[in-house]
Amino acid sequence: MIEFTLNTKPVPCPRPRVTRYGRSYYPKTYTAWKAEATKDLPKNPEFFSDPVRVTISNVIPQFKTKAAAAKNKQPKGDVDNYAKSVLDLITSAKSPIWDDDDQVVELLVTKRFAADGEEPHTEVTIENI
Repeated sequence: MIEFTLNTKPVPCPRPRVTRYGRSYYPKTYTAWKAEATKDLPKNPEFFSDPVRVTISNVIPQFKTKAAAAKNKQPKGDVDNYAKSVLDLITSAKSPIWDDDDQVVELLVTKRFAADGEEPHTEVTIENI
């Protein structure tokens, strides 16, 4: 089992954009998040070759205005898109944790607002089943 924290503001995975020439790309905010979050991945991690259970806990920053907070009781972004960001990050890492994210057979993903004084981050746990 490994546990680690991505000390960056969680970002949901957006849909890829397509140029008029048929090339696909992701928005700069997402690629910048991946570059920053990669720094927090474990160095020389345990390698998983069998099915795994993954738990992802996203801590999202509070809304900046009281009006926005009153209108929205939960963080924006689909929880499955937050999971996709993390799973894709792990799969594309230079220091691999698994062959592919199709090894994930159990997935628990949560999102919540950061408490006062708490920094946005993502906590990840990966374990063999």
